[in-house]
Amino acid sequence: LSTLTLENHYNMSSFQNHKSINPPSITKSPECITPSAFDNTSRKQSAKTGMFNLVSTMIGGGALSLPFAISRCGLILGFTLLTLSALLSIFSFDILIAASRRTGSMTYTQIGYFAFGNKLSLFVTIMIWFNCYIASIAYCVLIGDLIKPVICYIFDINSHTDSESLRRLIIAIAIVCVSPFCYQRNIGALKYTSIISITSVTIL
Repeated sequence: LSTLTLENHYNMSSFQNHKSINPPSITKSPECITPSAFDNTSRKQSAKTGMFNLVSTMIGGGALSLPFAISRCGLILGFTLLTLSALLSIFSFDILIAASRRTGSMTYTQIGYFAFGNKLSLFVTIMIWFNCYIASIAYCVLIGDLIKPVICYIFDINSHTDSESLRRLIIAIAIVCVSPFCYQRNIGALKYTSIISITSVTIL
């Protein structure tokens, strides 16, 4: 990993032709084997924006699913598995951050390319897509289960009458409402929605 470098622009075409070497630069990164993406001028998001987006991603549906999982496993087994999961997550973060800083990579696909080659970088991309797809399904199910009782209470609807149609309608409306945010050019545009998300989780 340490022998490979990137051109100033980070795209997949430049990965397959990494003959030009960037001049050394002063970096704030603890690992300065190649010019780090940490100091790249194309980075437009601030640290605060990244923090809110990251926290919103980490504690989203887990605020509701973790209590349920621990209630099923019991306190001892539940906290043991939770601690093990936290340790594995920290280990994974360390590897990903080190690989990103040493290669200048800015996406999982780029890290996969430098670590394993072109074929496995495609595998990494497919796995990320699959993970996001399954997570999207889980959130849709969660929205339908949470919002339906609220709608029934507000509009005085019998929850047992045509409940499945109402649940599907709620999920469809939620998808339509979320869709405009999915077409933003960068994740920094979601900083305000992330603040709302963190506030909601805090209230819960």
